[in-house]
Amino acid sequence: QREQYGVALMDKQLRRFGLYACHQGVVSRKPISTDWAFCQIVDSHCYDEEAMVYYVHAVGDHNDARPLEKGLTTGWCSWYHYYADISHDSLAKNAHILSKSRSSIGFNVCLIDDGYMTSWGDWTSLKPGKFVKDGGMRVLADAIRSKGMKPGVWLAPFACDKGSDLARQHPDWIIRNDAGRIANSANCGKFFYGLDATNPAVRKHVYD
Repeated sequence: QREQYGVALMDKQLRRFGLYACHQGVVSRKPISTDWAFCQIVDSHCYDEEAMVYYVHAVGDHNDARPLEKGLTTGWCSWYHYYADISHDSLAKNAHILSKSRSSIGFNVCLIDDGYMTSWGDWTSLKPGKFVKDGGMRVLADAIRSKGMKPGVWLAPFACDKGSDLARQHPDWIIRNDAGRIANSANCGKFFYGLDATNPAVRKHVYD
């Protein structure tokens, strides 16, 4: 639930079931309405491959979601196999392999994840020796398109590495705490600088 911590109670036979909102200790003699909740009970030996589909449909119905006009986006992301160790050759090879499975799986996106740039923040850079020197990302994107898929690229536009060109050139863009110390903007095991989104120059940089 969005505003209250929900509690679900049931008996062993699942004959009695209840959803409760704690209301942060508020006591009232009148009924209190909360935001909606969803409960799904499945058999103990159920191995539904699309267990979340019922929740997705319920959320869509509740919010009067419009149906997808162009179908689902189904793609491959380089991160979960290569992490940051990617190159033009490895990505182009995977796009070729994925194209052979399009009829059975329906891949339509090939996502280039973290590892292509020299540093977080320098999103238009490419690691030397890993990608085509002339054309760079455009050559790779064209290779993915030639296999019938849409190329995608991951980035974190409001974060940068302390050794990035962006951090050196625009130190006034970096978020600092009340003591003037640079604040950590990431939770992925490394200290990253965050860009101040209240700064018009930062917003223009991200937009451009």
